[in-house]
Amino acid sequence: MFPQDSRSFQHIVPDVKSLLFLIAFDLMMETKIIESNEAVIKLQNNLYILHKLINNGEIYLECSCSIVMSCIRYLEIQKYNSLITNNKLKEYIDKLLEIVRVKDNHYDSLLLKADRLIPYLEGLTFEDIFGLVHAEYLNEGIILNNNKNQLKQWVDNNKEYIESSYCDIQIHYIYSLVKFIQEQDLFSDLLNNRNIIIVNTPDNDPIELPSGSTTIDFVYKLHSSIGHRFSKAEINGKEVPINTVIHDQDNVKIITKNTENPDLHWLNHIKTDYAAKQIKKWHKKFNIERGEKLLKKEFGKRYSTNGEVLNYVAIYLRQKTTLELLEQLGKGDINLEQVKQIITEYISIKEKRIQLNEIKSCNRKNCKPIKGKQYDNYQIARCCSPFPGDEVDIIGIVKKHHNSPYLKIHNIDCESIKNIPDEEKIAIEWNCSFSTVSIKLIMKDKEEMLRATLNEIASQCYKYNVRKSNPSNSYAKLSEAIAIIMIDVLINSTIELKHLVNQIRKAPGI
Repeated sequence: MFPQDSRSFQHIVPDVKSLLFLIAFDLMMETKIIESNEAVIKLQNNLYILHKLINNGEIYLECSCSIVMSCIRYLEIQKYNSLITNNKLKEYIDKLLEIVRVKDNHYDSLLLKADRLIPYLEGLTFEDIFGLVHAEYLNEGIILNNNKNQLKQWVDNNKEYIESSYCDIQIHYIYSLVKFIQEQDLFSDLLNNRNIIIVNTPDNDPIELPSGSTTIDFVYKLHSSIGHRFSKAEINGKEVPINTVIHDQDNVKIITKNTENPDLHWLNHIKTDYAAKQIKKWHKKFNIERGEKLLKKEFGKRYSTNGEVLNYVAIYLRQKTTLELLEQLGKGDINLEQVKQIITEYISIKEKRIQLNEIKSCNRKNCKPIKGKQYDNYQIARCCSPFPGDEVDIIGIVKKHHNSPYLKIHNIDCESIKNIPDEEKIAIEWNCSFSTVSIKLIMKDKEEMLRATLNEIASQCYKYNVRKSNPSNSYAKLSEAIAIIMIDVLINSTIELKHLVNQIRKAPGI
C-alpha cells in the first residue's frame, strides 16, 4: 500500500486513445505507425507494467461514462468495418469494464466547469479538458493523455485564469507515465525491487519471470511441451547456451526439436518451481512407461498394474504404490531379476494357501506348532515377530504367567535375548506353516463395510475367524457409530502379514 500523503497518485484519468491501447493493443497497432520494432516492444512493456499495477490495485483508472461510451463506439465501428469479430468486440468491452472505475456522482458539475474553460488550443478536444477537470477534482490526480504537450501548453497559457491546483496535475502519455511511476519511491516495492524481469518473445509478447531465470525457465513459461523439446536459444539475436541467465528487456528466441527429451541436469540451472515440476513430471511418466514395457516384455499381460501380484512386490520392496515400483524399475534402481524372484515367492505362498484350504481342519490337541519339548501355550515375541515362512532360525525362552509356564518364540539373532544365559534358551524348530495373528479393526459400524473387508481377506486365500465384534463407546462423540472387530488370521510370513494389512487399509472407513 502507498503512504497516505502519496495516495492521490493512485488515481489516473485516461483519455479514449490510451484506454484503447490498454484494452486493444493489437487492434490499435493496425492503425498506428510505429517507427521501429524497439518502439513497439517498449510500448508493449509499458502497457504490461500498467496492467500489473491496475490488477494489483496499486493504481485506478477513473473514467466518466462518456469516455467509456466513446471507447465502445470506436470498437463497434471497427466491428462494422469487419476489422474485429463479435467475440473480439465482447472481449475488448469486458476488459474495458474490468480495468476502469466509473463514477458520475459529480458529472454535471464537472461538465459545467469544463465548459467554462473554453476556448482551448487547436488539437485539444472537450474530452481532454474534461479529463483535466476530473483530475483536479480527484486532488492532484494524473492524466494519461496522448495530447500531453498541447494540454501542458494550455495549462501554462492559462495560469492566470485557472485555479493553481491545475498546475500541480501530472500530465503524461503512456511512456512518460511509466517512467514517472518507476521514479517514485512509493512504487519501488512493486516495480524496481520486486525481483521480477520482463523479457520478450519474437512476437513481442512480454513474459514475466523471477530475476535470475534462465532460458530454460523462459521456455517452460511459454508451455511445458515446448520446454520438453527445447534445443537452442538466441538472446538479442545471438545464440547462447541453453542455461544462460536472461535479463530484463532481453529478446529471446527458442528453437525446438521434434522429440521430447528434457535433461535432468537442467534442474541445476533453473529458478522457477514450475519448470522443475514439469521436468520431474516428464521423467516420472517416462520411467513408469519404461518400467511397464520391461514387465510386459518379461511377463506379457499376466500381471496388471493394480493387481495383487505387483502390489505384493511393491510392499516387499518398500514402495508406496505400484506406480512407484514401475518408476524405480524404469530408472534402474530396482532390477527385473529382483521383481521376478519376489513374484516367484508370492506364487509359492499363494499355492501354500490354496493347499491349506484343501486340508481338513485338524484336532487342536494333536497340533504341534514346534519340534522339541512341548508346552501348553506359545507366544510369538513382538520384538522380532518370527513366522514359520520367514526361513529364519528360532529359539524359545520359557516364561511364566500366573505360575503357568509358556514358551516365547524369538528369532535366534533377536537383540532382546542377547543377555539371556544360554541355559535358559531352548533350541526349537517350526512344525507348522502358519501362525495365528490377531488383527484389531476399528471401522464405521456398517454391515456392508465388514462384509467387504472379510471378502477381501478371503479373496487372498487367508483362513480367518471373527473372534469379537462390538460397538465402542469411546468413539461416541463421532458423527457415525464405530465398531471394533477382532479377527484371527493364519499367517505364513512377515511379508504376508504386511501385504494383508496393506490390502485391508485400502478399504475406506477403517
